[in-house]
Amino acid sequence: MRKLRRKLRRLLGMGRRPAAATVVRSPKRRRRSSQKTIVTRVRANAAPLLRNVVRFVPYALIAFVTAAVPVFGYELYIDLMTSPHLALRTIDVVGCERLDAAEVRRSANVSTGINLLQVDEEAIAERLRWNPWVRKVEVVKDLPDRLTISIEERVPAALLVDERTFLVDRDGTLFKEMAASEFDSKLLVIAGIEATRLVKMGEERRVRLTLSEIMAVVREYKALGLETYYPVVEAHYDEVIGVTLIGRDRQRFVLGQGDYPARLQRLGEILGHLSSNGSGVSTIRLDNEKHPWKVAVGGSTIQFDSRRAVTTIPAASREMLP
Repeated sequence: MRKLRRKLRRLLGMGRRPAAATVVRSPKRRRRSSQKTIVTRVRANAAPLLRNVVRFVPYALIAFVTAAVPVFGYELYIDLMTSPHLALRTIDVVGCERLDAAEVRRSANVSTGINLLQVDEEAIAERLRWNPWVRKVEVVKDLPDRLTISIEERVPAALLVDERTFLVDRDGTLFKEMAASEFDSKLLVIAGIEATRLVKMGEERRVRLTLSEIMAVVREYKALGLETYYPVVEAHYDEVIGVTLIGRDRQRFVLGQGDYPARLQRLGEILGHLSSNGSGVSTIRLDNEKHPWKVAVGGSTIQFDSRRAVTTIPAASREMLP
């Protein structure tokens, strides 16, 4: 029975699944589908390769630059250092009053025609600093063919009389032994500082500080207008007595040590008082450290009260009252 039923089904077509419809594709569609498949496969295989290439590019660039820069940089360096367009043609010297510009050029020891990039500015400045008249120097390259040397000269402010006579600038620097042609009667004369001995002992700084202090006292004297009474031409220094100013007519103003502005202020009041009375003066001592308000003036002693008034007290001698 089963066999019979199977046969009937086969005859009637009941046991068979319908065959799938056959799709007939055109040649173009087949080619497109195959091309898409190939492109998809190529992309899938190329992605890792592209990622590796992208990672490698920065390293390749660094390697190229590292290898190329020294080569091209060296060639550029040689071209610049030998370029005729950078040949030195002009050396300008500015700021010279006492010094001769031609002498400065000779001391600089640099010739025209040399490549400007080969000029060592610091070496030139160091050579020029050996000149005692040079306080500051600046050397500047002005491309393409000019070199400018700017000089700041030392200005003598005083003469220091010791075993020899030296020139002193406004900073208190002992910079040069005075030549006969360099004497200037307008310069302040300073004495009493054993500069030669102190310099040999390595005490240059001590000498400079003492000189600058003395010149500061003289500047303050002028600033207070005391030169209208007695112009100061000399200053003496003593390690015990301190600073003594000497006027043009040999007046002596013994200031002592320290607190110079206050001492000069008292000196101004005394000179004003004496000038109003028509009195001259030969010596004024303000070096009483124990009683700084007591001042000896020639044959008198002047005492300052709390109101800073001035009164004259006759004295039997020229000595300072105790």
